[in-house]
Amino acid sequence: SPCTDCSAGKFGEGVGASSASQCRNCTSGRYVSTTGSDAKTGCLACAAGQHQSRQGQSGCTACVEGRFEPDTGSVLASCRECGSGKFQDLESQSFCKSCPAGYRKANHSACISCGAGAHSGAEAERCALCDAGTVPTASRAKCQGCALGWYSRDPTVPCKACQPGSVTDTLSRVGGVSCTECVRGKYSPAP
Repeated sequence: SPCTDCSAGKFGEGVGASSASQCRNCTSGRYVSTTGSDAKTGCLACAAGQHQSRQGQSGCTACVEGRFEPDTGSVLASCRECGSGKFQDLESQSFCKSCPAGYRKANHSACISCGAGAHSGAEAERCALCDAGTVPTASRAKCQGCALGWYSRDPTVPCKACQPGSVTDTLSRVGGVSCTECVRGKYSPAP
């Protein structure tokens, strides 16, 4: 009868083998996808972004979304979870991405924009509400004071202009939360 190949995930180094039990398993973190491998060097290391905790395998397992594996030949039972403020929305990845400023981590595979009136720096787990008299910048990366002559009690709505004849409570500074009428002998045109 003809000689039979060692199965995928295994290799045979010696000559004259008489049974499948003489084929040896590739170690954890390594694999061989073809049959008939004749050397341990035929067992390849799992690529970064993959893992394999079992011996004698014909392939490696890809990291799922939200997880990563930076090392080749990983013997872990699962890939590592993305840490604080980081995410991964693709499979088979060796790194996690940072949530940008103006976003917060929603889960291990996504970030979401800060809501109305809120801001965040890069790699944020949560967004913070802007203070009265300020509103978030367009990128929601930080808060900015309402311009002179403008006010905001609620950071979730845009700054509003003071009526002619009134000024912000901060007088000559930005970040007003209300307007007050000009005193006798003074005036203020529309901003």
